[in-house]
Amino acid sequence: MITNPATLKLYFAELAAEFGCSFVYGNSDRILNRQLSSLKYPVLWLETPEMRLRRNGTLVRDFHTAFLCLTDAPGGAEDVQDDALDEMHLLTEQVLQRMQADSETHPTPFLFDMEGAISEQKYKWSGDDDWGWRTEFELTGAACETEDCCE
Repeated sequence: MITNPATLKLYFAELAAEFGCSFVYGNSDRILNRQLSSLKYPVLWLETPEMRLRRNGTLVRDFHTAFLCLTDAPGGAEDVQDDALDEMHLLTEQVLQRMQADSETHPTPFLFDMEGAISEQKYKWSGDDDWGWRTEFELTGAACETEDCCE
């Protein structure tokens, strides 16, 4: 069950491992500080979420965030860059499809509809010559009104 940033982070770390990716969590400074060879590609990077509490019968927590699927395309050849974008688009679709499937399992760990996800290409994103896709999404998890309800 996703209830807070830590459980969202754990979920994405597990996805990264399942898809054979490195995992990074946090804002852009965190990943930029690891550039230039300390990252193993491909990378699944989850940005720190924005959260909102609301009532839907019970209290729920909406997470608004993004993930990036990145790989490096050294050498600058256009066909290598195009292949990198295609490869990361496929990985992005696999992550979204997995999130959709997981949201439909019982008991429901979170609510998610990939229909609202927005992806944009990232061209030569950093000094590592990263190429890939950034996908914004919303996910709804449980929220706790008392200290012991989500333990």
